[in-house]
Amino acid sequence: METNTVILKDKLVKTGSSPVFDESYNEIGSIHYKFLSVKGKVEIKDTSENLVSKGGAKLVSLLPKWQITSGSGDEIGTIKRKPSLFRKKYSYRNSQGNTYNIKGSITDRTFDVVNDRGVRVIQVFSISSIISLRPHTFAVEINGKEFSTWEAINLVQGIRSLVKREQKSKQNQHDV
Repeated sequence: METNTVILKDKLVKTGSSPVFDESYNEIGSIHYKFLSVKGKVEIKDTSENLVSKGGAKLVSLLPKWQITSGSGDEIGTIKRKPSLFRKKYSYRNSQGNTYNIKGSITDRTFDVVNDRGVRVIQVFSISSIISLRPHTFAVEINGKEFSTWEAINLVQGIRSLVKREQKSKQNQHDV
């Protein structure tokens, strides 16, 4: 099975841009955070600054959603939070109708995306420690050909954005 690994740096404040690296730390693109956007959008560009993917939260929705589109605006897929009593669960449905489940600890950057047969197609894991002085870094390992590099990056950004948004909303409710 073919494996493609990309390295992402986590930013404490989602503003500006952040580089995307291959497994050899060669820059292959960048993530541009639209901080002032109400939807919390991201744009992903290749090294030639071509827009290859966009993502953003859907505002009018009972449960949080993240829409992923190509650079030209074609729908690629949607991440949704699934109704559950205790633990927040997320799924991803692409434009071909395939559904994937997200399993693991999203907040710790250690989670998997598995297909309907339970096979891991994306693995996300931390590659820096808490005591490290450099920005937190994590890897996205894409197994097989079900996901393009750009779709996988946007999927990971979307999942993490939805979780952070919900945590912030929950914290604001407690502060009132």
